[in-house]
Amino acid sequence: MRKVVRNFVIWFLKNLYESLAWGYDFVACIVSFGQWHNWNYQISNFLLKDEKILELGIGTGVLHKNLLLEGFQLFGCDLSSQMLAISTKRLKQPEQKLIRADNQKLPFTNCSFQKIIATFPSDYVFSNQFWRECSRLLTDEGELIILLSVVFEKYNILNFFYRILYQVSGQAITKDNVEKAVFDMFDPETDRKIVWYPYKNVELCFLSLKNK
Repeated sequence: MRKVVRNFVIWFLKNLYESLAWGYDFVACIVSFGQWHNWNYQISNFLLKDEKILELGIGTGVLHKNLLLEGFQLFGCDLSSQMLAISTKRLKQPEQKLIRADNQKLPFTNCSFQKIIATFPSDYVFSNQFWRECSRLLTDEGELIILLSVVFEKYNILNFFYRILYQVSGQAITKDNVEKAVFDMFDPETDRKIVWYPYKNVELCFLSLKNK
């Protein structure tokens, strides 16, 4: 039964970025009890306004718009044409700042950005090809920052339900094994770090990868 549920969740999440993109914000709100966009926005604590930043997988553009309103210098991309249609309408950005592209083959010149960010991405972020592409785009000492997942700390009925839901969908991780998994995933020469960021009743897991 667990396998059936997990397969359905995987199918649903895949289509949520494509044919069901119109319902993404509603679903994100439900599964996070209204906190999804607040969780995403915490990535701003790792950014500076004089940096040139690329957001990968901008989705419906909520985080992108909030960061722009705060004065951050942003470019964005997403592979889903449906997501880009929604975000373009929301942002009213010049076309050259929002593009449709594969995150492992990005149409930017070398050393274009000081920061690259992604929030709750798919498992492509654990691909060495993805990291090599980000490394190419980052300046010396540039940094890739990924909001990987969320860990629920308080033990009440609501959080118990969400812990089960996120475990089934594969978007929850435990603090016990995340650092080993991440550190084993990337080349030892990579400057990599896990940051646990407390926010209300959860801890957000950020992965930092830096060019040396």
